[in-house]
Amino acid sequence: MYKKLEELMLKHNITIRTIPKKITHVYEKRHYKNIGKIKYIEKFKREMLVIEEYPKNGGKFLIEYINHNDTIVYFTNKKYFNSIKELINYLENK
Repeated sequence: MYKKLEELMLKHNITIRTIPKKITHVYEKRHYKNIGKIKYIEKFKREMLVIEEYPKNGGKFLIEYINHNDTIVYFTNKKYFNSIKELINYLENK
């Protein structure tokens, strides 16, 4: 399956982005009030403010076209895929 995906990615000159299911932000607790949760973070040896964000399309995949120009990133027309198999089927029929 992944070999086929690699071939399709090269053929269509694309990369695949995955949207994370959860994004966690960690801040000094004095920066924000009434947002998130205060948790003791061992790495920082103190209490920190932790804000968890759940993106609308978290866990889905998105196609990005490679244009070899670092200034512009072209995404497809916001077509999200629920699985790699679904994405492969889409690319095979394109």
